[in-house]
Amino acid sequence: MTEASGRFLYAAAPGYGLWSAADSMARASRSMSSRRSGRLAGSSQRLRSSSGSSRRAMSSPQGWRLSASRMGELLLVNILREHLLRAIGATEAGWWRGLSDPAIARAIAAMHREPARGWSVEALACEAAMSRSRFSERFKTLVGDAPMGYLGGHRMALAAEQLEAGHQPLAKVAQDAGYESDKVFARAFRRWSGLSPTAYAKREVARRAAMGNPHAASAAD
Repeated sequence: MTEASGRFLYAAAPGYGLWSAADSMARASRSMSSRRSGRLAGSSQRLRSSSGSSRRAMSSPQGWRLSASRMGELLLVNILREHLLRAIGATEAGWWRGLSDPAIARAIAAMHREPARGWSVEALACEAAMSRSRFSERFKTLVGDAPMGYLGGHRMALAAEQLEAGHQPLAKVAQDAGYESDKVFARAFRRWSGLSPTAYAKREVARRAAMGNPHAASAAD
């Protein structure tokens, strides 16, 4: 039996968003028999076949290196896609379930499109074309969090990614997260992550370096 393995380094906030569902999709079973699993198996087979001997690789058509480097990503995308297709039909609350409701999906899309905007529940309800009370209740039922709570988490996750990258000053990260004051942002970020922005960035850079990420050294500078 031939097996293929690999790993992905995710950026920031593993307990937020897509990664909040990671426990239930940590393993892809070979016993899946649907057409969807067939597509997954096809991607896996192409991934394995792309890692042959050097002689075989050199005789492959031009562009094989790019194809091989992207095949692992394609496999991951397919795994996540199949999980989300199953999750949308489930009763467990989550942002993926919110996307199955057109009105709530519009509000979520608006938050993701303009995270720094001064959103209110009323403005988000307007995006969803619903009354404030009905929108709040529906959002909470489907997503599992209040609208402003979800927005706050999304903003912090984006800020965490910027802090880890290390390319923006704290004031700019705070502004992009919808905060006028970096001090207010720092307090909110500590409540969210348990660490100050600086400590969080250092921890994430160290974590990626420990996992062998070649970009970690440059991010730490």
